[in-house]
Amino acid sequence: MAELKRRGLMFLDARSSVVSVTPQLIKSVGVAGETADKFIDTEASEGGILDSLDEIATIAQNNGSAIAVGEPYPITIGSVRAWLKRINEQGLVAVPLTAVVATNRPS
Repeated sequence: MAELKRRGLMFLDARSSVVSVTPQLIKSVGVAGETADKFIDTEASEGGILDSLDEIATIAQNNGSAIAVGEPYPITIGSVRAWLKRINEQGLVAVPLTAVVATNRPS
């Protein structure tokens, strides 16, 4: 974490472990970073991914932002592409992770 801070980089915890110590390390070292709200393709099907993305939309509406993480599977990329076409209808916009981290989201 200290090296990330020295180089001006950030850290994204994909939340792949329920016992992650990343949030504490980020705060103690002072490195920019966040923890994902949801891993969207644990069920690698279009329906499962779209359901997860709808959950991300709900989180974003409730909290002001949300971070989704997924694998670069063709089904994930296609599902995200389709979902992005309709999020404006929900009053949402996709932004880079750096924009979310810069807002200092509440934990």
